[in-house]
Amino acid sequence: MKGVLSVGISCLCLWMAAGNYALAVGSAPVRETVIVDYFSRVRKVTLDDVAFLRGGVLAGFMERGRHNIIDAERILQMAVNALPGVMIDPLAWDEMCRKAVEYRAEIIGSLEARYMVTGLVTDCQVKNENTSWSVAYALRLMSYDLSTGRYTAPEEIQVVGSGNSVEAADQAAMKSFAGRMENYINNHFKFQTEILRMEEPVNGKWKELYIHCGTAIGVRKGDLFKVYLESEIDGVPMTRQIGKLRAKEVAGEEVTRCVISNGGEEIAEAFAENKRLIVVSDGQALF
Repeated sequence: MKGVLSVGISCLCLWMAAGNYALAVGSAPVRETVIVDYFSRVRKVTLDDVAFLRGGVLAGFMERGRHNIIDAERILQMAVNALPGVMIDPLAWDEMCRKAVEYRAEIIGSLEARYMVTGLVTDCQVKNENTSWSVAYALRLMSYDLSTGRYTAPEEIQVVGSGNSVEAADQAAMKSFAGRMENYINNHFKFQTEILRMEEPVNGKWKELYIHCGTAIGVRKGDLFKVYLESEIDGVPMTRQIGKLRAKEVAGEEVTRCVISNGGEEIAEAFAENKRLIVVSDGQALF
């Protein structure tokens, strides 16, 4: 049984590695792994509604391109495949389920995933007025940091849409959900990097610089960043925000050219003096 499980884990890790990046001192930030777990529901919500919203969460993470994504269904299937043969006896069902859960936990522990995301679907409403249909879903989304054991506070997300059919309303809802997911990821899954180079000032003002991240971690034109200065007061370390950036051109897998929105003089002075500057993707991250 363990041999089957080990082979399965190796296959999944190889599948993950195709989108991963090595970490080294001074390197660009890496893609961390997120497991999208199963969602729960209240009684009035159907399994189809849960699958619809869970699919939207998976799609949102994939579209943002900041993480390696693992669907919990893939993990459970591997756990089931690791069971010793097919148990036909109904009396053995509970034992099979127990072992599948054990193997699932073992697989998750072997993947070196950083985060797990789960959700509770609390409401689903479908309305029809004349030829117009509307849908409204309520999702409580929560993230768990596997490395620290820390949860984010649950975030309530409303997903709504309308159209001339239920299918059209669902499609509109999913489009609106994409924007909500991007905000959720930006707010709760920050990354940090460094300044590579300051561009020459224009008319005496510092306008642009390059930072050490790019397409490899899903940076896109228009993304926002904050710049922090690390220093000490009487030997006590402190961090202070000194500027803001906006991505102007993603120049490669690990390089992005940014416009300095504010704080150019202080950033340039600290950079010239080789002080410790940290660039953080914008959003109030909780990890």
